Amino acid sequence: MTEDRLPLAELLAKAGDADFLRSVAEAVLQMLMALLQKSV
Repeated sequence: MTEDRLPLAELLAKAGDADFLRSVAEAVLQMLMALLQKSV
């Protein structure tokens, strides 16, 4: 079975730390906003 996801270390090596953290923050905020819209 092949693994679809890259280990965290490989992701950090491919992208700069700031870019990676920015991407994670954007994804979390988008999920949070979607949850807030559903609850209203």
